[in-house]
Amino acid sequence: MDVTADTRVADAVAADPDLIARLIALSPLFARLNDPEALRTLASQVTLREAASMAGVPLSDLLTAANAQSPAACQAAYRDAPDEERPNWMTAFAARPSRTLDVRPLIRDGREPFTTLMTAATAMADDEGLVVEAPFNPLPLRGMLGRKGFSSYAERLAPDHWRVYCIRGAAAPPVPSPIRSDFGAPIWREDDGVHIDVRALEAPAPMVAILALADGSDHGGRITVHHRRDPLYLYPELAERGWSWQRVDGEPREFRLVLLKD
Repeated sequence: MDVTADTRVADAVAADPDLIARLIALSPLFARLNDPEALRTLASQVTLREAASMAGVPLSDLLTAANAQSPAACQAAYRDAPDEERPNWMTAFAARPSRTLDVRPLIRDGREPFTTLMTAATAMADDEGLVVEAPFNPLPLRGMLGRKGFSSYAERLAPDHWRVYCIRGAAAPPVPSPIRSDFGAPIWREDDGVHIDVRALEAPAPMVAILALADGSDHGGRITVHHRRDPLYLYPELAERGWSWQRVDGEPREFRLVLLKD
């Protein structure tokens, strides 16, 4: 099988079941692929390119794994991957008063860290810093912070431990974002308006994808959301943006919402 960045994870695993072990060697987050339900839902829709972004793993490393390199070789490639360029403002970061937020327990429990992170960030004084401990490089969350006037820098401490430094403002380069604008969530139009399906995404991607769409202009004031669960942490963010919502009938095991711009 010719495996490329646009190959679906499920297709690559179907052609080479040993691929799961090689992916886990890159990041423990891929252990979820051992769950048949996750493989059927998430991996059937996500490409290797998107999986790399969600796990915070370089795409080149995933392609190395997909092309039948050993777990040891994959780990070596992971260690040798180039780090993000360190911005100038990090030189004085240690002198700032700062607080630390560990979102790993939230993500481990399947909870959305978005609201917790944004609450901590917006409470920062201009001279303060925020240190976020995460199990992967949270590019979607960093992108949202960037749009709200924050700068961030991430360093990888271990395959499943990233430390993200955040400050207000600063003349820093934009956060690198190899992910698509829809964060891997299919978006399409029907007679009743725009639809977005986030059922294949893992926290915090569903909330980030929905809010990114809501914050844009290509929705006509109505969005139908196809979700796996009741997104309780999403509602305060929608209300703050002037959106209302109501649940409507959907498919089995689906939580479907219609969002309306007030």
